Order: sequence, then structure tokens, then C-alpha cells
Amino acid sequence: MSVRSETELVQEIERLREALGAREREAAEKERQLERYAADLRETFKRERARSQELRSSYTATVSALSNAVEARDAYTGKREQPLPGMLSITGVNLDTTHLISKRLEMLYEFVPADTKVAVLASPGRFSPEAETKFYKEKKMVAIPVNPNGELEDAFKAAVEQDARALLVAADPFYFNRRERIAALAAQYKIPALYPGREYAVAGGLLSYGPSISDAYRQIGVYAGRILNGARPEELPVVSPQKWELVINRKTAKALPLAIPPWLIARADETID
Repeated sequence: MSVRSETELVQEIERLREALGAREREAAEKERQLERYAADLRETFKRERARSQELRSSYTATVSALSNAVEARDAYTGKREQPLPGMLSITGVNLDTTHLISKRLEMLYEFVPADTKVAVLASPGRFSPEAETKFYKEKKMVAIPVNPNGELEDAFKAAVEQDARALLVAADPFYFNRRERIAALAAQYKIPALYPGREYAVAGGLLSYGPSISDAYRQIGVYAGRILNGARPEELPVVSPQKWELVINRKTAKALPLAIPPWLIARADETID
């Protein structure tokens, strides 16, 4: 058995040190590469986010403006048979349905006597008694303001206290997000109610009449395509919904109990059993 000399051991240690140094340099280079890749990814992300924001500001926000406010209707829709140069770059589908109130009352009066006082769940935070009292009195209606931080049942109690025996629900995201609760309260208080969209009837509401939201989004998609192909938003007039839906929940009518007029069933786009 040979014994390695001191010189050989020193040489071996040096070789190991060189090999270790080479590995460390290689690892350091890979770390620098990863840092460069990460920096490139961050820059790419920033560019894509900026591009997304630019696109959103140029067409998504404008095309997706679903207007259900009277102010928007008066400013952009009621007078926009022709594009208005110089106005804001806004277009889309107008979902304001205030003009349908008489037709909705007509449908609601098929379930209650014509002299029945009708309560209206006004839009939270936008209720103006001065502007609405005269109109509502002419229609034998009473507006019920709703506290967005309060309990919806308080509004139903207020309606009953004011001798309202039927209900109209305004088209408002606040109510849409609470449609199941509203339908349940209407059933609890035995109040026939008419709602602004199909989703309410699906959630248990008696009757709904209003624009088809899914079809409105289809219309918006058409406008988005036209803008992507070069059209300017201000050149595209705000349009009205093309599809209106009458939906009746027969199960709710039976539970109240209420008889559904045959002509109303014949007109219905959908009945829910």
C-alpha cells in the first residue's frame, strides 16, 4: 500500500478548490441569468398591464357602459338618434326602464284590484321624495326608500304600514344582488311583486318584465368588435335592448295564491313551475 506524499495531497486539495470554485462561478452565473429572466418578466408584465389598461380605457369601459340612470338616458340616449360630435366617448346599451312603469303596473294589476296601492322599492341612495311624490300619487304608488346598510325587511314592514298590497322593484344592482332575499320577503308578506329582470323570477319572484341582460351583453360584444375594427365609440349611438322578457313563476303564484290570467301566460317568454 503506497502512502501519498505531502506534495500530492496539496495538489489534490488545490484541484478540489478549483473544481469547487468553478461550480460556485457556474451557480453565480445561473443566478444572474435567473435575475435577468425575472426582470424581463416584470417588464413584460408591466407592458401587458399598461396595454390592458389602454384597451380598457379605449373601448371596454365605454362599450360596457350599461346605463340605467335617468341622467344618462337624458344626456346620451334620449337625444342620440344621431351621434353627437364632441361629447364623451361613451356608447353601449341603455337599460333604463323607467318608461315601462305603466306597462308593469298594468301587468301587476292583473293580480290585484286596480285601486290597490303599490309600493316601489326605490334605488338606495338615489331616492328623491320631491321628484317622485307627485308622479307616484298619480299612479297610486308609494316610494319606499331603502337603507343600504339596513335590513330589507324594514322596507316590507314600511310598505305594509302604508297599506301597500303590491310591489314594484326598481332595476338596481343593490336589489339584483339580493333578489333571493327580496323574493322570500315578498312571499313571507304575501305581496305580489313585479321585478325588472328574469333573474328575479328564477330566484322565486312572481313576475318579471324587462330587457334580457344576456342579449344586452351580446349587443355589447357586437359594438366591441366594431370598435376593435376601427370604429370610434362616439360614432356609435347608444342603443336600446333588442329583447324583452316576460317571465312568470307559477310556483310562486300558486303559493300566494294567485290566478294567472291566460293572456299573460300566452304572452310569457318563459314560465317557471
